Amino acid sequence: MSVAPKITHFLYCPFTGLGLYGGHRGNRWLRNRIKIFKQFVVPSLLAQTNQNFVIWISWRFEDRGDPLVRELYEWLSLRFMMPDMKSRVVFTYAGVCFWDDKYSD
Repeated sequence: MSVAPKITHFLYCPFTGLGLYGGHRGNRWLRNRIKIFKQFVVPSLLAQTNQNFVIWISWRFEDRGDPLVRELYEWLSLRFMMPDMKSRVVFTYAGVCFWDDKYSD
């Protein structure tokens, strides 16, 4: 009997750097976006049968050091980066990993 290989899921979520207003609509907007992520996305991820995944969240360079971003990373670390879990959280600060072609330059 052969054992099926474990699959690692790669989940990408751009928080800032996408769309109008330079990809950031202010702290109120960001606070609400983080709240929605915590309220709906995270419980869904924690309920998955396969907990073997990487969550990649991208930010603008300007968001490095932002207290809201730092707090989200710490909050996610408590949920997904425990020693017994295979899930990991990665934050990058170079904008989105694709060309946003909905808007002109």
